[in-house]
Parts: sequence; C-alpha cells; structure tokens
Amino acid sequence: MNTVNGDVFAGKITKAFPVDKGFKGLLQLDENQAIGVQVSYDGKLKEKLAESVGENVILVGSLSFPGKDQSIPVLEARGTLGSSLLVKRGRLSKDPELKYSPQGKAYTQFSMAVNRGYGDNKTSYFINCTLFGNDREKNAATALAENAQKGQEIIVKGRLTTNKSGDKTYFNMIVDEFEFIFSGSGKSNGNSTKAEDDPYAAYLDIGTIVDDSGIDDDEIPF
Repeated sequence: MNTVNGDVFAGKITKAFPVDKGFKGLLQLDENQAIGVQVSYDGKLKEKLAESVGENVILVGSLSFPGKDQSIPVLEARGTLGSSLLVKRGRLSKDPELKYSPQGKAYTQFSMAVNRGYGDNKTSYFINCTLFGNDREKNAATALAENAQKGQEIIVKGRLTTNKSGDKTYFNMIVDEFEFIFSGSGKSNGNSTKAEDDPYAAYLDIGTIVDDSGIDDDEIPF
C-alpha cells in the first residue's frame, strides 16, 4: 500500500559522501542547520540526489535522531516532491471504479468530498481523482478499488491537471500516493498517524547545528 505519511524537508544538498551503495549526503536547511540524507539502495532516487548536489530540493522520508551510529539527525529519503505537490484529505463520495486501458493497465477513478471552513461556515467541495496502476494483477489502483468504498476517509498526494472541452474546463487530480484513515483507532494502514495530524509534519526543529565546511569528504557523521 502506498502511503503519504512522512517527514518533509526543503533545503540544499551541499555534500555527497563516497559510498559503495546508495547515497549519503548533507541537506542544508538554513544557514545554521543541516541534516544527513541517505538512500540505502541504488536506483533513480540515488542518481537524482547525486546529480542535485548544490541544488535546492524537497525530500520526503523518515527522520531518525542521533543515536549510536550517528551524530546528526538523518532523513532516510523515499522520494522528492515537486513544486506542484497537492495533498488533500477527505471522504470518498462514491465507490471507486476500477478500469483498464486498451493496453491492459489498471486505473481507478474516484471522487473525494473535502471539507472547508469551520462551524456555520463549513462547506464541502468535490475533487475527481485518477490513480494509475500498471499491468500487474496487484497494484496501487487495484488495491484502492478493492479495499475502499463510499465514505472511506483518505489522504491523497498528487498533482492537479486541467482539461478543456469546448467552453468548459475540467479539473482532475492525478494521485501518486494514498493512505486510508481509520478514525476508530487513530491509525492508518499500520502507521501511527493520528486523524488530527498533518500528514506532512515538516520542518522539525531538530536543534542540531552542522557546519559542513568542517566535514571531510570521507568523514560521514552517520
């Protein structure tokens, strides 16, 4: 199951350490604060981070605080976020519908009711969403269609698309990741995210100052 729950940090990758596998580097959050960033496997994410040294990035992952084998907080990165990131929380307004493209790839279409405002000013609006899977029997699209129904509370992450037909404009959200919310337990999909928590609890005050100018290329602080 895809999840959107995680820690999000924006900053500049200022250093990449030489490692045999994956990626290890420093992410400078501001002029006084930096954290470690690592990817423990080879692949597109490792290559993207290696190519982004000296550039600003937005990373999502899981932050761990200094322990036995690390002297600074470290973000185990799961991916990067673009500037068009859209995160919404709401309830399915109808049962999701699983469909297949002519090439046999699964995709699920659904609609979310999202609340806006408070008290007497509370209103709702609807977002049409599409989640693409692949040609495998089990994928994100089939998982959503098989495990959700009308009324299910959900968090989705994706991007907004616009389509025009004649004099009308239609908006749709292409969903990249999703997470079910179960209000009874306050947990979702095995994670400890509470219903009232923001799924992107970002920019934590980690209280650690790192001056990367004093760290040698072969000296990895985590």
